[in-house]
Amino acid sequence: MVLTSVQQDKTLKNSVDLYYIIHQKQKGQALLELERSIQWQKEEDAKSLVKTAGRPKKYTLQLPKSLEKDISLNTAAYSKARERVPIELTNELFIASRIGQATNSYTHWNGYRVFSGDGTYIQMQDTESIREKYEVKHNGVGSEGYPQGLLEVIIERGTGQLYAYKLSNRHTSELSLFYDMLDDMPPKSLLLLDDLYNCFEIISKCKRLGIEIVVPDKKERMLPESKYAELCISLATYNLIRKIIYASIKSLPFFPKEDFIHQFYTLNQDILIDKKGRVYNRWSSGRRRNEAIDIKTTASETKTKQTI
Repeated sequence: MVLTSVQQDKTLKNSVDLYYIIHQKQKGQALLELERSIQWQKEEDAKSLVKTAGRPKKYTLQLPKSLEKDISLNTAAYSKARERVPIELTNELFIASRIGQATNSYTHWNGYRVFSGDGTYIQMQDTESIREKYEVKHNGVGSEGYPQGLLEVIIERGTGQLYAYKLSNRHTSELSLFYDMLDDMPPKSLLLLDDLYNCFEIISKCKRLGIEIVVPDKKERMLPESKYAELCISLATYNLIRKIIYASIKSLPFFPKEDFIHQFYTLNQDILIDKKGRVYNRWSSGRRRNEAIDIKTTASETKTKQTI
């Protein structure tokens, strides 16, 4: 599962293939080390002047049992094993992945351990089990889009590592998730947050837990006239871009959406000559046609367009 998470192709088949390659490399490395060890032992035994009675010493390669056989490329066993992985084990892996006591110029400020927190929406796979909990609803009615979840995280400054996280459906408040996550924060923490978290409930709990919090003041919201002006400027910008596009194509002898390659051959019919010197007035694959070819452009039009 760890291998799958770092690959662009997150299919189980791809992960099993990569794991097989890793296993083969480990097996080859182990064999090489055993061969070197046996060769060294043979040389040491040859230097010894003491001869022992009995049969000559045998030198055998003995691989660990985990490397004796090749692993299976069948994904069924891996799929069943992943379903049996307990959630507690994944949580222990997440906690073990964190740096315990990181110290550099950015992790601490005046004795406080600095963190930042925020939330984001993530899109999930559209399965029945996931849709039951993470379906997006409008006015109580489920939408036809993909399920979405709300991921709230706390990141340690200086290392960029995730210190804590919580996942819920899209209709849960960020403040509600963050309020529960405060219980897991270490003492003498300093939280850097945006103005959403500037509320009495969050600030009071931080004070009770000995956590300092830095948040900006609530922003003054725009008036309806300001929003209208913002929309008007965005639409005007779109028109300016279209104006530049129009200025760049208005002098072309053909419409931008037309097949200008075919138009080029139509305008330059006299240069279509095959290897035998035969002249064609329309591009052809070489097969002779019996019907007459309809030429849409006159000689004068062709000359004019060639001049352009």
